[in-house]
Amino acid sequence: MSLIKAEVIKIVRNICVKNRQTPCINIQYTKEIDMLESMVFEGRIILNISNNAILNFYIDHENISFQMGVNKLPLNVIIPIKLISAIYPREDISDIIYFPVVVSSIEDIVPKTLTEIPVKKHNTLRIVK
Repeated sequence: MSLIKAEVIKIVRNICVKNRQTPCINIQYTKEIDMLESMVFEGRIILNISNNAILNFYIDHENISFQMGVNKLPLNVIIPIKLISAIYPREDISDIIYFPVVVSSIEDIVPKTLTEIPVKKHNTLRIVK
């Protein structure tokens, strides 16, 4: 599956770039990519992988690697293919392609911030006579 998945990602990215669209990938956050922890939203990371946003894009059947800017500093990023759950052009979300994500354990994908979210108590209605 990884080889086919990598080829599909490469093809969709190339089609988006050729048609002047913005290819984006949806990544399941795990401890393997904690360098991107500041970008996590609801347990996932969405990255723009267009030529304008990244440098030195490389993809093989195991990983995607590239260089991107974070807070005006270069960051070398390596993302395992198995963590990419979708690729799509930002301009047309209806063209999204989903992939199954395989992780070793549920602890790997539960966002740290989930346990820190306070539970709101709901107000109850009272009938006053």
